[in-house]
Amino acid sequence: MIIFKMVFQCHLCEEETVITVNLCEKCRRIKHIMTCYTREIVYDVLEKVLIRNEDQRDYKIKNYKKPEIEDSDESYIRGKHHDLIKEEILSKFGKNK
Repeated sequence: MIIFKMVFQCHLCEEETVITVNLCEKCRRIKHIMTCYTREIVYDVLEKVLIRNEDQRDYKIKNYKKPEIEDSDESYIRGKHHDLIKEEILSKFGKNK
């Protein structure tokens, strides 16, 4: 007699391997939270906490502060490198200034 185990990937995270169930333990906890607080409230919290809107991105870019530059050759290089990083960040958000 041959017995086969049904092994699947978690339907939510698609990373964990599960046996005979659809969700891994961590995703099952998320589903439980959704049943306690409703799906809409969980979506709303995720949007407000994890997703940055355009105003928040603009505020972050506008208030971006350079590190203080020391009087040495190495600090000059770091300052130039810092400017390149800032330009790269601004270009990702389409805010080349």
